[in-house]
Amino acid sequence: MAQPQTLPSTTAPQIAPSVAPGPPPPPPPPPPQAPDDPVDAPFQNGAVPPVNSRPKVSDYIDPVRSLILSAIDYYSCSVLTVDAFPSDAKQEDLVRRAWIDACAHSDHPVRYRLSDRMKRLIGKRKSNARGDASDLIRPQTGSTYKFRDGTTLSNERYNVALYVKLTDKGAFHHKGIDDATGKLTGFAQHPYISQALRHAFFRDPRNGIGFRFPDAFNPIRTETVALVLTIIRFHIEEWATGKHVPGHFKEVEYAGTYRDIIKDLKKWSRSREDVWENIRYKWYKRAYRAGGGTLTQASDVRVPDEVMEEAQAELDGRTGLTDSEGEDGDHEELGNGGSLNDGE
Repeated sequence: MAQPQTLPSTTAPQIAPSVAPGPPPPPPPPPPQAPDDPVDAPFQNGAVPPVNSRPKVSDYIDPVRSLILSAIDYYSCSVLTVDAFPSDAKQEDLVRRAWIDACAHSDHPVRYRLSDRMKRLIGKRKSNARGDASDLIRPQTGSTYKFRDGTTLSNERYNVALYVKLTDKGAFHHKGIDDATGKLTGFAQHPYISQALRHAFFRDPRNGIGFRFPDAFNPIRTETVALVLTIIRFHIEEWATGKHVPGHFKEVEYAGTYRDIIKDLKKWSRSREDVWENIRYKWYKRAYRAGGGTLTQASDVRVPDEVMEEAQAELDGRTGLTDSEGEDGDHEELGNGGSLNDGE
């Protein structure tokens, strides 16, 4: 029997009601920050200084201030020992290294990111480092080279003649000048160099930068010698008119002199770099001691071979387990054989 056909439904299909689109889902939270990731250095009281304002150490919270001051000290040391007149690129590198050193020697648990503002704050101190060294050397320069008080015309003439003599062919840093022939002897060996190093960097153990960073000055680096000679040359220039007229140790005027002196020192010492290193080490020791430092002599703590052989033979006969091998008899044996301090 035939089945009845099912007619198609005439009912309209059901359509889901339209829903207005909602706000997009929030972005996923950032991944947790690792403890060693640097963070932006907070400003004092959360007050962000204007972008073009002059950077100051006091802009930042205390821990950051301490790090900046430490970085300035490291950077100043680099100016005095690595490059007194760094290019922009070299300054960027020296500032970055100073910040790394300051953070590495800090016990503060948070690492702060070195911002451009902080770089400017640290880098601008290069003129302070050079100027401070100049100010510490200046009081001795005039009397060392026997300039006279320029209150009389004859003294002025004497000073002008002395100025010309000292600045000719780098005579001021030589050990001797033959007045009859003009021959110079003792290149870069004037006794004042050692004294100037002491006054600039080793004035006393508390304030001398050479005491805070002895490794950077032991031995005195060629760049440091060049800076000191440049400063002395600048001080002699202050007598050019016959009277002492203090000036400003400007980069634009003396960076070239500094570079030229470095070239001369390296050319002169090229054939005997070992002797030049010994001279610079001698200057370091002399300045360190004159400033109040004490150099300890390294002693050989290794045991001679014949003593070691006897000690090994003695050890071979021991088990280390019995009291008779212990400390009870050690002092008696040492006493019977004589004190290690006998004769002292």
